[in-house]
Amino acid sequence: MKRNTTALAFWSICLVACTKVQPADTTQQPPPSTEKPGSGTETAPPMGNGPVPSAAPARPNPMVWLEPVDLTTSVGETPLRLSVDNLGAPVGEGRLAEIAAEFSLVEWPEMRSVKTTVDSRDLETEAFGRRTFVTIRPEAPLAGRWYALRLAKVPSGFTVPTIAETAAGTGPLLARFRPDSYPTLTGVRICQKGDSASTTIHTSEAVVGEGAQEKVVLSGGLERCDTIQLPSPTLAVSEFAYKCRMPAVDRALSFEFHAGFSARSGVPLRTKESALTGRYSFTLNDAEKWPENCWYYSAWRE
Repeated sequence: MKRNTTALAFWSICLVACTKVQPADTTQQPPPSTEKPGSGTETAPPMGNGPVPSAAPARPNPMVWLEPVDLTTSVGETPLRLSVDNLGAPVGEGRLAEIAAEFSLVEWPEMRSVKTTVDSRDLETEAFGRRTFVTIRPEAPLAGRWYALRLAKVPSGFTVPTIAETAAGTGPLLARFRPDSYPTLTGVRICQKGDSASTTIHTSEAVVGEGAQEKVVLSGGLERCDTIQLPSPTLAVSEFAYKCRMPAVDRALSFEFHAGFSARSGVPLRTKESALTGRYSFTLNDAEKWPENCWYYSAWRE
């Protein structure tokens, strides 16, 4: 089963984009480092013949997220894990054990614990760089239902992305998923670029279908939209993408879905509550504000 590489790439970008580092003063030589190798906090000595900074830029805290991302279906054999990005440096055995102790798998929404084993590996090389992983493995095969990866507490010294999905009352970090095919409408993301808006409707797994232009209706402030990407009978996508005129943040927006889309498994696309049809109305003021001038409206709002 394919992993959601688009989401993983976004977390990689977000680690840098969501963290501001102030430039160092370049007038004096820095004191020698007292950090122990492999501690995860050491900084590299200055190189080259240029000015020597008085202090190295502060290393951001390791960033933590859960894989698969929140509201993913058709997970199959995809690894269930907590990922830590420490800019290619090890996290350290003690800190890794601390965060692994907060990591668990539960049935959702009941929040009943599932018996698992946990494996922690400090630094593995993957397509998106060197990262630390805490992998959780169920002792028995998972059923065709909703589960959640749960980080009960984020230990001091770790950072959670500002756009990480959470659910009230269940801990600071939660990622809901299903191992089986269960395509579900999850929400819409709007990102401003000048006077236009990149508008993307998300589903929990890729779907195919005919007549997408007629079966998906954008209205209210979501007007004058050009189609960028829609599913077809031969093209499966998990993002319905448009370029629209940028709406006013307090203007009523809406998007409406009609039946006719399904996963390649044949399971029809649905809403949280039932089979399609679904109509959602909101304003950007009601949506969650994300970095980089984006807003996200969840079709799973309580």
